[in-house]
Amino acid sequence: MGAAPLRGDFGVAPNRGAEAAHDAAVLLAEETTRLEQEIDCCDVVIARLRHAPELQLRQQVAWALIRKGLTLRELGRAEQAIAVYEDLVAQFGADAELQLREQIARAFVYKGNTLRTLGRGKHAIVAYDEVVARFGASSELQLREQVAAALVNKGVRLGYLGCGEEEIAVYDVVVARFGADAEPQLRTQVAMALVNKALRLGAIGSRGEEIAVYGDVVARFGGDEEPLVREQVAKALVNKGFVLGERGDCEQELAIYDDVSARFDRDTEWEVRRQVLRADRSKEIRRGKLAAGHEIIISNELAPRFRRLTVIMGTRR
Repeated sequence: MGAAPLRGDFGVAPNRGAEAAHDAAVLLAEETTRLEQEIDCCDVVIARLRHAPELQLRQQVAWALIRKGLTLRELGRAEQAIAVYEDLVAQFGADAELQLREQIARAFVYKGNTLRTLGRGKHAIVAYDEVVARFGASSELQLREQVAAALVNKGVRLGYLGCGEEEIAVYDVVVARFGADAEPQLRTQVAMALVNKALRLGAIGSRGEEIAVYGDVVARFGGDEEPLVREQVAKALVNKGFVLGERGDCEQELAIYDDVSARFDRDTEWEVRRQVLRADRSKEIRRGKLAAGHEIIISNELAPRFRRLTVIMGTRR
């Protein structure tokens, strides 16, 4: 007689979906534990040093409060995060030291961002306005960066609230205040303001002005090496191509998509790569429409870029 079959001989297929869900749950639990431990560490710093008179120790308390607020928000405890930012302002709001003023400005920006996630757009705008009111005339770079961020975020909130003209006006303020600055963070905010402005102009039907603003982004920042600025340049080019195509200028549209590929095809930043993919897909769609009415033709040219993008996504996460 032959040997009795082993229990595994029948090769029951594993439940890959259940395994993946279990692994994800374990990772989430581990990450939650890590974040809770981070909050505990922040609480220790805050409790021990809250009343210390030395500037260096006060800075540590302020940073611990900022870190705690960010971690609470990451855990989905937005109301608690807001309370932490308000605690920071209450304790250090009158301080004159630059390092503490910077953390106050951050606290208001982060409070506004957290209010935004709760759907309280008008309250978020109040927080952003507080940054501008307190630090709008400051010359220190750290504070100027927070003012610029607050203004851009305010513009976005105004747009969501249906105040398109006010939104555009805020972006114009960003460009007027910071357009000549050479610092990377400020260049990034200016580029973002211009792209957002163009998008809003398009939304209200001012397509000619929208195209012109995208051109301004490329003229100002086309050779910029800062990754976040390059992302805005790529986005401006792709959006401009799309608008030109909608207006019937298909040759210019395709030329712009080719420009995106030529500029950024070897870029390793995920968000820039995503814009290259947008350009590639839009180009293939346009070529398909030109060649066969509304039939979409996807050529082999796109496949290697899909593969490269997948690798980049895998390494970034």
